[in-house]
Amino acid sequence: TVNITPFVTGGELGGTLEFKLGRPGEAMDVYGQALLANPEDYDSLWRLSELAFQNGRLEVFLAAWARLATREQAPARKLALAFRAGEALRKTGRPREAAREYEKALEIDPNHIPSWLALAALLEEAREWRRAAAAYDGALRAIGPKAGEAVIPILMRRGALLAERIGDYEAAAADLKRAVALKPDDLGLRFRQAGVLAKAKGHLADAIKEMGEILRRDPLRPEVYRALGEIHARSQSFDRAFTALLNDLESRGLLASTLVIAMGEFGRSPEISSI
Repeated sequence: TVNITPFVTGGELGGTLEFKLGRPGEAMDVYGQALLANPEDYDSLWRLSELAFQNGRLEVFLAAWARLATREQAPARKLALAFRAGEALRKTGRPREAAREYEKALEIDPNHIPSWLALAALLEEAREWRRAAAAYDGALRAIGPKAGEAVIPILMRRGALLAERIGDYEAAAADLKRAVALKPDDLGLRFRQAGVLAKAKGHLADAIKEMGEILRRDPLRPEVYRALGEIHARSQSFDRAFTALLNDLESRGLLASTLVIAMGEFGRSPEISSI
């Protein structure tokens, strides 16, 4: 701990330790001493809050935030405080309070992407699926139409949420279609889109077409043959399902060593004599 001399203010000494000497722990001690000497030392309080947050001293940060939140007027600092409070509250097991702080941050700046994504993740943890999907929608609006491939992870996350948790396969397929348009050579992404299309009402033919396109680009993808076999089996198309199975085995080099047997019943339908 560094003692404050009468000739240097706590804020000045803390700044030297923080910015010039790279000793954040000691700087925090000095800012704390400065606040004991003068509780109205706003600069020391702000610097203490920043250092505490950056160094994982979340309870110290939250104590400083409680004093700063009602006093700070600058929009940029208010935004930073609200977002950091959301992060600290989430990490210390207070999700509802964290959500309120993320929402406050978004009231200050509706285009603050980190707050949208943090809120969406928090709502997913709380199993509030539709609110989480709406938060991802807010992130997509904030990132804008010219973000390019940077938007793909958000589209994939929202698409998975819509499909797996909400059951809205049509909306999920639309998200993945948009992602594929941005990165058409990503065959894993295209396969994910095909899987969602297969479950979306009226889009089975689109799913089969998409899988066909994947195989045209890379014929050695066994997961696609298996998926096609399952689709045709569900549709009771024996010939197509059997062909997909054989293609799957061939693509993995297993056809030559595998005996495939197809069994069924042939002949007339049995009749019970009335005698």
